[in-house]
Amino acid sequence: MKKHILGLDLGISSVGWAVTTFDDEGGYEPWIDDFGVRLFEVPENPKSKVSLATERRMLRSSRRLNRRKKARIKLIKKTFEEYGIISVEEINNGVFDFKNSKLKPTNKVDYDENLFFNPYVLRNRALTQPLSKEQLVIVVTHIAKNRGFANLFDVNKGEDVSTLTDQSKVKEDDSYTNSIFEARKMIGYDLKTKKCQKTIAEAIIANEFGNTRVKNNDNLLDVRNNVKDKKSGEGTKSGDFKFLFPREAYQYELEMILNQQAKYFPEITSEFIKKIIETAFRQRDFEDGFGPKGYTRDQIKKKIQDQLAIMKAKNVKDRNFLALRDSLKAYKLYKPFTELTGKCTFYPDESRYVKSSIIFEIYQMAVEVSKFSSLLETEEKICEFHNKLFEKALKDDKFITGSSKAIDKILIEDFKVEKEEVKNSKAIENAKKTTLFEFTKRFIKVFGMEILKKIDSTTLDKNFIDDLGILLNQNITPKRREEKIRDWAKNNNLEIDNEQVNELLFLPAKVTTTSGLSKKAMLEVIEKFLEGKIAGVYQDEMKANAVEQTLAKPGRFLEPIKDPDLVRNPVVFRAINEARKVIKALFNRYGDFHKINVETSRELGKSAEVRKELNTRNLENRLNNMGISKILEDNGLRANHTNILKYKLWKSQDEKCMYSLETILLEQFDTYELEIDHILPISKFPDDSIENKVLVFNSENQKKKNRTPLEYLNADNPGVVSNFKKNCLNLYRKNKINWNKYENLMVESVMKIETDFAKRNLVDNSYIARYFANWLKQQLTFKYANEGKEYKSNVLMIKGIVTSRFRRKWLFNSPWGLDTKVRDITPYHHAVDAIVLAQFKNQGSIDFASDLLILGDEFRSWNKKIITDEQWNERKTAVFSKWRKENGYIWYHEIPNALERLENYINSGCKQTGMYALVKNLKEVIELRMPVELTIESIEETEKLDEKQIKRKIKETKRYEIFNGLTEFKRKVKTKVPKFVKVKDPKEYLKTLDDANIQGFKHYPFVSYKINKKLKGAVTDSQLIKGKNVAIDKKTGKFNSEKYFTSKNGDIWESTIYYGLKLNKLEQKAKPQWVKKVDIFKDKSILSLKGGEVLLVKNTTFSYINKHSEIEYKVLRGKKGDTSYVHKINTTFISDENKNKEIFKEQNFRATTSQLSNQISILNISILGYSLID
Repeated sequence: MKKHILGLDLGISSVGWAVTTFDDEGGYEPWIDDFGVRLFEVPENPKSKVSLATERRMLRSSRRLNRRKKARIKLIKKTFEEYGIISVEEINNGVFDFKNSKLKPTNKVDYDENLFFNPYVLRNRALTQPLSKEQLVIVVTHIAKNRGFANLFDVNKGEDVSTLTDQSKVKEDDSYTNSIFEARKMIGYDLKTKKCQKTIAEAIIANEFGNTRVKNNDNLLDVRNNVKDKKSGEGTKSGDFKFLFPREAYQYELEMILNQQAKYFPEITSEFIKKIIETAFRQRDFEDGFGPKGYTRDQIKKKIQDQLAIMKAKNVKDRNFLALRDSLKAYKLYKPFTELTGKCTFYPDESRYVKSSIIFEIYQMAVEVSKFSSLLETEEKICEFHNKLFEKALKDDKFITGSSKAIDKILIEDFKVEKEEVKNSKAIENAKKTTLFEFTKRFIKVFGMEILKKIDSTTLDKNFIDDLGILLNQNITPKRREEKIRDWAKNNNLEIDNEQVNELLFLPAKVTTTSGLSKKAMLEVIEKFLEGKIAGVYQDEMKANAVEQTLAKPGRFLEPIKDPDLVRNPVVFRAINEARKVIKALFNRYGDFHKINVETSRELGKSAEVRKELNTRNLENRLNNMGISKILEDNGLRANHTNILKYKLWKSQDEKCMYSLETILLEQFDTYELEIDHILPISKFPDDSIENKVLVFNSENQKKKNRTPLEYLNADNPGVVSNFKKNCLNLYRKNKINWNKYENLMVESVMKIETDFAKRNLVDNSYIARYFANWLKQQLTFKYANEGKEYKSNVLMIKGIVTSRFRRKWLFNSPWGLDTKVRDITPYHHAVDAIVLAQFKNQGSIDFASDLLILGDEFRSWNKKIITDEQWNERKTAVFSKWRKENGYIWYHEIPNALERLENYINSGCKQTGMYALVKNLKEVIELRMPVELTIESIEETEKLDEKQIKRKIKETKRYEIFNGLTEFKRKVKTKVPKFVKVKDPKEYLKTLDDANIQGFKHYPFVSYKINKKLKGAVTDSQLIKGKNVAIDKKTGKFNSEKYFTSKNGDIWESTIYYGLKLNKLEQKAKPQWVKKVDIFKDKSILSLKGGEVLLVKNTTFSYINKHSEIEYKVLRGKKGDTSYVHKINTTFISDENKNKEIFKEQNFRATTSQLSNQISILNISILGYSLID
């Protein structure tokens, strides 16, 4: 019966997959049945690493602000018309007709008023002289557009910088805050009375001596926010400001202008002034969302529905009708932020609870204290310690305000923990970095301790202080928040003055936001904390249970993952979802798999910032390894990977065996007296990280066998158990080992690994592959249950280092086995990694192959006289002993003829042919089946690295001659590099497979690209242009319609984003047409295809007849001037012309667009890389 092994290579922008098929009963040799690569774009900006969702959100915010501004101006125009001053038509066809109007805006104060106008000059004139009706509209709309700030409340910092009074405390480079003070000085603004000595227009037109600028015809003072560079004239970063005026100053000026102009315009009544002021300065609170102020969301929806009903009855379906219909959709979709609170991590049906609460702050203390409760040796002491802290957190203000020091004191004085132990505890040091009781501190500063003292464990869940915290979370606008604070105080019979209100008003968002857990979950953790449980450990159990409950309701097999926490990380979500699609297609094809071996990129699941930090740590770790190598070499020891790991473990264990606690000497490293042991047996818990490894004597490891340390010691050496536990605790306290390793060492039995302990590790958020593996296991469990079959775990996680190790060995002297530069040529290196993964039937396969590699390394050392005959025999015997039946190795029965194969391998001189791979002649098969032909070239050059280049070439540096410490490396190197030969022709490729009688599913493999053909939403890829002069062509002086377009609302947008390329395969002379996204939104019929027309979008695979009358296969990547970005199928897209030519020897990144239309045909590539060509 045929069985299939699936290998999956997951990355943040790719999925490589391969299927190896074997039939033990039929006597067939295993073969590669199929393989492929799926590519998709990382949903983040490649330069800034900002999520594309964040960028779209910022653009939506800008568009929303502009829409609101236009709505205000539109209403102001209607008001002028309503009161009979000037019609909307006159306004729009007059000075507001920017294309045809003779009047143009200017920054001069002395100008020809028949040709120009300056709003500030008109505003200043309006204070004392009559204006024309057109000029009055200009003045009012100018103020309504630029109306200053209502407040500058920073929710993250918890302060309103517009209320600051002392500029001397502001840093000189803080242009934002200084601009507020400078603006106040200009207009003589009094912060308390909100009054001005002069208007903004008066201040701008007057210079520092009070004289007007008209005399010298100077330009007006530049009030725009971004400061221009004196040399280039270009604006600097948006954080630089000149003046920020308060909204009261604009309102003060507008009221003065309207009252003065009322003397000349009888139509300007008090009602007119009131309506203009309300319109110009209206602003809904953030909590209310968009729409007219003073109306609820339901009232607005009802009003729109009534208007639409009237228009439908009259059969009116004009632009206004469509706009109203779109508005109604928006109101139906809109939810205020208070309804968007996420769900609890542990209880998905419960909403998350606020951080500004007593419950959260007690919970937070419980979690932080968990990190060093282990300083106490008994559960009774821990329970007593926890309850004492809980009581002090509610009764002792000194404890609350100085919690970190207070906890130290309690440990030392009340629980007799050595002061030196507390001082050296890394856990306590880390805990001190977390600020506790931020909300509680503010509360007792305002209301004192008496209210807090009334709370105990029985009343915690119903305390009314938390009601205040909920109000602070749900009300962000300062004025609104202040009203709610006062209402809360009044309802609870508490007095509060203005200063006390401000203490609560300006709490930072990090305090008033929601946590990741619900109230129910936090109370549960607190309850267990008071029972003496370690909150962190109990929380891990809750995580595991939550995941089990979530995954226990899978619905359809391999349906989309509905996890809100996963969705919040778009990079991870897309990678996991694309992998899910690939697996689903493979299950549809193969039905089932014997094993699914998954490799994950270490970058998967990390944010851009974390990935950057990870790279930095990797560099530091490699430089540390170099230092260890030097120490080993100085002591006459081999500086290989194993000895470097031994040294790290040796130091972390205080140079002792972890089990016997006897001293280990450095010179024992190159003997077989020592072994690296998995704390938790790898067969039960496949964790190969350093957190699951210890350095021990060989004799101890042989006695431990397939047990946990405590299971072994309790049975064989109980007298050591107490000292073993104390030693582990001591190493943790000294920060020699971390908490995860300490927990590993404390696991009581193998049975515990399969229960709560394994669950905790499977939901570790820092390692997304475990999440994926658990999800896949659950999906398979329910699949087999529905089919009436028993599920046996068949999902195996394999780290990237294992894949790369065996790829190098199995594909030795093949370009596909090289570490570098293959990815620059073709994405099929992902498929090769997947093929390597698909060679393992189980964990035993990995162990056996690893042992063969170890033997090979030792054999070469013996052959070069680095180790003695005795040492070689000792090491060889140790490996053979492991695979003897009587020693009970769990995977023994999975490796047929293990001892015979080991012997044959050694007798062959440990040559590469003896390595363990399911598919024979794997290297030759891969080279035959890959759709891209590569070769190897050896190059020799003098290579020199500076400090910046070390990171890129770090693996090489130990072979460099070192100068000036680590700042300069150079050497002559002879390097093997892959070289591109050609992309194999599909027909020739299939014929070659037939001629070679290759087994497996035969088709030409195409890279499968995720193609986005969606056209929903606005043109979010374009940018709204604020300065209209930007869209004017400097050469012609006319509007540049090639780069910009004007929307129905008069907005100017970039129009350089293209959706696709339209070609006609029947009419070669027909001009190719690039379709812009903005053109589609203007007229969707542009996507309609006539006879012979085809539409290529980004990542479309197609074929055409080139100038040599040959069929060429290409992938479209975008527009490049008058040409197209295209590249050969199955190659990597390299847009750098020089690098492209160096790799492919000919241009492989662009083509003349007109050439592509010759008998063009779009290839429909499936997710697994199949095409109709097959």
